[in-house]
Amino acid sequence: IMNPLTRVCILLLAASAAFGGGKPQIAWISLQAPGVWPDGRTGTVDFMGLFSPAAPWTIAASHTQVFKIASSALTGGLPGTLSDAQWQQVFADLARRGMALAIEWGPLSVITPGNGCGSGVEGFEGNTALTMAQKIKRLGGTLQYVAMDEPFYGANIYNGPNACHWTPQQIATNAAQSIAQVRTVFPNVIVGDIEPTPARGTPDWLQRYTEWVDAWRMASGVPLAFFHCDVHWEDAHWISEVESLRKVLVTRGIAFGMIYNGLGKITDADWMSAAESHFIDYELHGGAIPDHVIFQTWEDIPTHALPETDPNAFTYLIDRYFRERTSL
Repeated sequence: IMNPLTRVCILLLAASAAFGGGKPQIAWISLQAPGVWPDGRTGTVDFMGLFSPAAPWTIAASHTQVFKIASSALTGGLPGTLSDAQWQQVFADLARRGMALAIEWGPLSVITPGNGCGSGVEGFEGNTALTMAQKIKRLGGTLQYVAMDEPFYGANIYNGPNACHWTPQQIATNAAQSIAQVRTVFPNVIVGDIEPTPARGTPDWLQRYTEWVDAWRMASGVPLAFFHCDVHWEDAHWISEVESLRKVLVTRGIAFGMIYNGLGKITDADWMSAAESHFIDYELHGGAIPDHVIFQTWEDIPTHALPETDPNAFTYLIDRYFRERTSL
């Protein structure tokens, strides 16, 4: 029978192996920018406070290589969104920090606008490709990453109104055409994908995702640069499901990323606690440190991003992740 001291030592060694034995290649941050969404969301209260030299997230910023913005906040026409002058401030401060700009965007184009498949479905924003890219450039930004927003799930697995049920090849061809438009403005943009993991109600989701990443390589000529998992935390087997996907990505040379959030919680404190428990659970019990870690909220919580010393502020989560870990 294992005595208590031995058990503690083993747990400490496991934690050290998970957190001290390696670090992600890239850390991303993404918060809800100001705007009034149809469901009532209005964004992070102090979003613009992040973008000044004196902003109190020095430690968190030093660990962050990529700042991701939802395309809907930039080109969605929502009331209350940032002005051009504010976007110029955002892009200038990211450049000053040496932080890359990423856009989360659905690359698929609706074939028959208004009443065809894809109308109103997540992943179908391809018609904004040039508008989005040109606006970023006009306001002084340099787009370095596109994180495609669930194109495969939206066009293949989704079963609701205006569902398409396209093949992986159809999806890849359609998305690649929109990406080609973005590349007329930013020729060196790096393209990856975000998909829900696992895809609920779809027993063969892993096979379908495998066919999708292979179809993208055929259509674009290169593999996805990364694949970020939007995890269904309520799934009892999420760790093993994510691991099965990670192994597929490794064999294809695709960087594997985890989105860490506290989705569905009511208070800032509960959201932060859940987000931290998610990265602890995966990186202690999963198979490997992710290549990319993405700290993201698309909710109005946490309400504040700053200061990083506040345990209920979003940037505190990044400090917690990169803190010195116990080792033995």
